[in-house]
Amino acid sequence: MNKYERDNIRRLRPYLPECTVLLRKNGAFPLDRPCRIFACGNGVRFTVKGGTGSGEVNSRFFINVEQGLREAGFDVETNDWSTMYSYYLDEAKRRHHEAIKTRAKDDKLSLLSASMGMVMPEPEYRIRLDYSCDAAIYVLARISGEGNDRMAVKGDFKLTDSEVRDILDLNARYDKFMLVLNTGGPVDLSPVADVGNILVLSQLGVETGAALADILLGRSYPSGKLATTWSAYEDYCSVGEFGKRDDTRYREGIFVGYRYFDAFGPEPMFPFGYGLGYTDFEMKNAAVSADGPEITVAAELSNIGGWSGKETLQVYLSCPQGRLGREIKSLAGFAKTAELEPGASQTVSVSFDIRDFAAYDSGAKAEAGDADESRTGSSSAEAAAGGFVLEEDDYIILAGTSSANALPVGVLHLGSDHIVREAKSLFPAPDFEDLKPADLTRSDENTAGSDAAHAAQSGVCRGFDISGLEAIDLNLSDCTAEHPEGTGSGIYRAGDAAISYLSGAELAYLNTGAFDPKKRMPNVIGDSASTVAGAAGETTSMFRQFGIDNIVMADGPAGVRIARRYYEDKKGRHSVGLPIPESMLEFIPAPARKLIEMAGRPKKGVKIEEQFCTAIPIATAVAQSFNTEFAEICGDVVGSEMDIFGIDLWLAPALNIHRNVLCGHNFEYFSEDPVVSGKFAAALTRGVQSHPGRGATIKHFAANNQETNRYANNSVISERALREIYLKGFGICIRESDPMALMTSYNLLNGEHTSESRALTEIAREEFGFDGLIMTDWVIAGDLLLAGGSKYGTPDPAKVAAAGSSLFMPGGRKDHRKILKGLENGTVTIEQLRENAGWILHVLRRLGKY
Repeated sequence: MNKYERDNIRRLRPYLPECTVLLRKNGAFPLDRPCRIFACGNGVRFTVKGGTGSGEVNSRFFINVEQGLREAGFDVETNDWSTMYSYYLDEAKRRHHEAIKTRAKDDKLSLLSASMGMVMPEPEYRIRLDYSCDAAIYVLARISGEGNDRMAVKGDFKLTDSEVRDILDLNARYDKFMLVLNTGGPVDLSPVADVGNILVLSQLGVETGAALADILLGRSYPSGKLATTWSAYEDYCSVGEFGKRDDTRYREGIFVGYRYFDAFGPEPMFPFGYGLGYTDFEMKNAAVSADGPEITVAAELSNIGGWSGKETLQVYLSCPQGRLGREIKSLAGFAKTAELEPGASQTVSVSFDIRDFAAYDSGAKAEAGDADESRTGSSSAEAAAGGFVLEEDDYIILAGTSSANALPVGVLHLGSDHIVREAKSLFPAPDFEDLKPADLTRSDENTAGSDAAHAAQSGVCRGFDISGLEAIDLNLSDCTAEHPEGTGSGIYRAGDAAISYLSGAELAYLNTGAFDPKKRMPNVIGDSASTVAGAAGETTSMFRQFGIDNIVMADGPAGVRIARRYYEDKKGRHSVGLPIPESMLEFIPAPARKLIEMAGRPKKGVKIEEQFCTAIPIATAVAQSFNTEFAEICGDVVGSEMDIFGIDLWLAPALNIHRNVLCGHNFEYFSEDPVVSGKFAAALTRGVQSHPGRGATIKHFAANNQETNRYANNSVISERALREIYLKGFGICIRESDPMALMTSYNLLNGEHTSESRALTEIAREEFGFDGLIMTDWVIAGDLLLAGGSKYGTPDPAKVAAAGSSLFMPGGRKDHRKILKGLENGTVTIEQLRENAGWILHVLRRLGKY
């Protein structure tokens, strides 16, 4: 093993338990020493380190639960159980493959598209349990991946009857029993909710099994919090559509995740932000202060239990319902303690800008037409309508250690409405009204101070007891938020000689990912770069004589994805074997598989080299740590391996919202909350970009929240929900970490491909201050990957370039030709192609390559 591998694994290991979440405890754990342990469940031997698809990282090794327990000194009884289960698994795989073939035929899909990320429900089984050991664990594993969504069926989101039966049996028979969840997201635990000890292990990369052994023995302890609400499937919001082939309407509006549960119920099994430890904590002495729009909450967290541990202070803001209607509360910020011994305390603080929690109102300017400059930030009556509004009334600050136990610790009073940031309306209205609980909003006839007046009479405001809390008056008269310095159209005009001398055809090459004009097969992930074997893609290198180098990109987000084995010849470096994720190999038709294998086979006598990278925890697990310092370390690990292998841009992090728990891609995303998503994406980005010459690519911009017909599904969203939920995290990440690149998403947004959306480009550059290049996701094989009968097609490279995207990836002859055709028919101008190329040069400068 290489030194860098050992060093990176050593850096990550102490933090892995922080990603795990203890849902139930009865004091039986941790164990005082290794013992004879009965380990069963599909996740003991077939432990999942991460999701499937382009994010699969080729690490040298992986420690499953069985190996981790043995190496920790346990006498593990599992061989008979796991061996028997493998027989059931083999038969289930056979049936699953047949089902995929049938589905591909019925839905008119390619076999590759039908199989990519398709979850195989775990089988029912009957295997004898061992009741003779000192302790027992049941490790329940679930896998998901890009390409297909999960299903609310037994063996996937729900537990099988066999799993429920054995979990309950072991819980009854053993005093020391723990249910361990090796999952990338929620499962329905309602049938086993009374189990005494439940741990969300998640999927932690290389040392997943070793981390569990540490936790069982108390060598470390869980201190994570749920970044997404866990409950029975029937409890989640069903107002919005999900899994539709063509148009998916986000009817729930802003009521996503805990926002929905807070407003409509029922009470979830395990709420957002929830998580226990081996010890217990108490919060006291909370205090709130305000300096203009900057709000600070400080509180003392004390370890009142018998074990060491860490705790997270979570601060929420409850805004007045007003005429717009708001969520009951939203996360404003969080802070985690250091390790605290029993009896120790630490005061931690959370600061936030209250203007960042204003509601979007597309008609704000028009309705505030006679407002003075101090309220609007502008005296222009001609300015387009739209802005973020804080309505007058009481703003309640809540603090706690989860969304469920957060209590009022302060009240802020705003005496009048304020438009705190202008943002003109850019998107058409959908064909529906957003979900809006009528009983939460105030009528136009009673808009003045209704919450405050009610609280003065009863001491209760929006269900929160604020009696005894003295309101702090907010003064925002001189605090209109300015957008970051705009980086919009024209900032990188044809001022570079290298660009000004290029023809339209040459500029089209720059606007297209690198490709071999003689190559007949389309580029795919892992076969689109020649500089680094197995890299996802790169920009063209045909203009090096002008000083324009290429940019090499590798996929993520659970580490750097490149080929395990490669060889080198005069044309570059090439993957040995199939250059696609392992999870997809078995579904490639035999003739095509043989053809690709032959293409990746070196000549006799050519030396084959190896290269391995470190698999870090999945994004959801990183977010569950509620420790952005750890996320930055993960980014640093990635950046260090980019240094080693010559990767310029990492195609991660991904920060889409966990809108629906069945989204197959959720494991790559952080949370159902945009603040968590933005903060952790920013931390990872900072870690990567702390390495000179390395950059991060945040994705998928935007509203990429289902995998069903993912290349041509249309997300239909109100502008308010889009800005407050689905774009907010991107703005946080851009402002806090300055990523070098941004990737658009496959889906359409309100009828237009995101990669063709000039409005999204405007928001990224002019509102968020984005200072890097914009690229598409990997648009490959054209319409072959669309669901049969799709209403929408794939994006047009010329329209993508016209929208301000610098790169159509991974690039191919047809894409180049379409840009040239667009140049001829006026779809895109040569000035825009120069502008796009200018952004590539700008990023090359940031990378130190130009």
